[in-house]
Amino acid sequence: MTTRTQDTPQDTPPPSTFSGEFVRGKRHGIGTQRVPPTITYSGGYKDDKRDGQGVLITTTPPLTTTYEGSFKNDSLDGFGKETIYNAMTKSSVTREGVWTSNAKADGDWMVTFGDSSIYNGHCVEGRPHGMGVCKYASGDVFSGHFEHGLRSGEGVIVFAGGELYEGTFIGDQPVGLDLFYPQSPGKQISMANVSLSDDPPYALPLPPAPSSSHAYDNGDIYEGVVDSAGLRQGYGKYTRRCGSTLSGGFIDDLVCGDGEMTDTQGSKFVGSFDKNLFIRGTLIFNSGTAVYKGAFLNNLFEGEGELVDESEGYKGAFSKGLKEGCGTCEYGDGSVYVGGWRRGKREGEGVLRRKGEVVYSGGWKEGNKSGQGMTTDYEGGFAAGLYSGFGKLVTGQRTVEGQFRCGALCDGEVSARGSAPLSPPPHARRFPPPLLTSSA
Repeated sequence: MTTRTQDTPQDTPPPSTFSGEFVRGKRHGIGTQRVPPTITYSGGYKDDKRDGQGVLITTTPPLTTTYEGSFKNDSLDGFGKETIYNAMTKSSVTREGVWTSNAKADGDWMVTFGDSSIYNGHCVEGRPHGMGVCKYASGDVFSGHFEHGLRSGEGVIVFAGGELYEGTFIGDQPVGLDLFYPQSPGKQISMANVSLSDDPPYALPLPPAPSSSHAYDNGDIYEGVVDSAGLRQGYGKYTRRCGSTLSGGFIDDLVCGDGEMTDTQGSKFVGSFDKNLFIRGTLIFNSGTAVYKGAFLNNLFEGEGELVDESEGYKGAFSKGLKEGCGTCEYGDGSVYVGGWRRGKREGEGVLRRKGEVVYSGGWKEGNKSGQGMTTDYEGGFAAGLYSGFGKLVTGQRTVEGQFRCGALCDGEVSARGSAPLSPPPHARRFPPPLLTSSA
C-alpha cells in the first residue's frame, strides 16, 4: 500500500485532486478527493470506489449538502446523516436514516427542520407515512398517523400550554376542532411539502399559505391553497359546477390520504384516497339506500367489507365490486346464508338458515342449490335448485328414494311406515302417475 497525491491533467475539466492510499494503482484505504468548487469527499475507498465510512460535501448554490455515513460501491448505502444548508434562508434540514444505492429507503427516519421542529417516524417515498411523532418549535407535540406527509387519521396533539386533543385528522387538520388553530404559526406547520428526494430544491416546513378561493373557467371552484404552478396543495375543497364535491389533503392536484366525496345523487364517501381513488372507507349510496364499509380497488369493492341495503346485509369478501369468496348474508325475511360466493351469487359450499334452523346445507352454483346437499326432508343431489341425481326424500311417514330429474322422481320407489296409505308427498307431486301406481 502506498500513499500519494494524484492530480487530474490540467486539460480535463473539472480539475480534481486525491490524497490517500493506493493498492495496485487503485484508490484503496483512506483518502480525500476534491473536485473544486463543488465536491469534497474524505473517507474509505475500495477498488477505486468510495466504500465504508466517509463524509461527502456537495455545493450547488444556494444549497450545501453534507452527508456523513456509510458508502458502498461509490453510492450512499447504509445508515447516514444528511444536512442541507440553504444560504438564502440561512437555515438547514437534517435527516438521519438508511440509504440504499443513493436512495433514501422506506423506514424510520429522524428529520430536524430549519425551525428546530423534529419528526421521528416512518417515511415512504421520502415523506412521513405511517406512525410518527413530530415535536414543533413551539413546543407542541403530535403523535399519530401520517399519509403522504400530512397528519391523517387518528392522532394526539399536546399543546405547549398543556391542552390535549385526541381525535381524527383529515388533510393535516383536525376535524371539527376550532381550538387547534392558535395564532402562533409554529402550531400550523404542514408537512405536506416535505421531500426527502435527492433533487433540489429541498422544501422546508413553513406555515401554510392563507386559504383562498379559485374559480375555474368551467365553473368549478376550489377553496384552499394553490402553489405557483397552479396545483392544489394541502387541505382544500373542490366543488364542481354540477354540485359534486371533493375535499381532503391535496398533493399535486389529487386527494391523497383522508378525505370526503359527495355527488349530486346524494351519495357520499368518507375515508382514505390515493390520487383521487377510494382506498378504504364508507360509501353511502343515494342518501342512504345502501351503505358499504371496507376496502376498494379502482373505486370498486375489493377485499373485506360490509354492504347493507334495503333488502339484505352482507359481510365478507369482495372482488371487482361483487361478492366473491367467503361471506355472510342476512336477508329481509330473517334467513341467513354463510358460505361461498362468486360474481355476486352464492357458489361453493354454504349453509342457509331460517329462524335459526338449517334449511339447506351443501353445494351452490350461480345462486342455486347444486351438487350434493341436505334440506330438512331431503338428502342427495341438486341441479339448478331442483332435486337431481340420487336422493332420498322423507315427509312424515313417507320415504321417496331413487333417481331424480328436474325435481321429480324418475326411477325409484315410495315406501311408508305403518298403515298410512301411499300417496304422492307434497315434494313429489310432479312424479309420473304410472310410476306411483306400479310402486303401490
